[in-house]
Amino acid sequence: MHSPARQAIESALACGKAGNDAGLPLHLGNVIREENNVYDGAVNIASRISGLSAPGEVLVSETVRSLARTSAGVRFEDRGEQALKGVGEPVRVWAVREAE
Repeated sequence: MHSPARQAIESALACGKAGNDAGLPLHLGNVIREENNVYDGAVNIASRISGLSAPGEVLVSETVRSLARTSAGVRFEDRGEQALKGVGEPVRVWAVREAE
């Protein structure tokens, strides 16, 4: 059974290969759901990471990389710590690259 982080990375890469031009951010955390809305810190971080990505690029937070780094079958390119609006501390961001 694959971890949720690995499944999320595999799905994001498949979307990119299918021609999705949007940047695809991944971050894990608890969210609050009310009717048709989801919110909380994890949603804010994912949204801010999205603003850093190029079309079709998959960016992940340190949280996702830590959970998937040994099982995802990809490599991660360090994009450094990023100051994200509405987030108190910088977040380390990684670009997902196909394994060589």
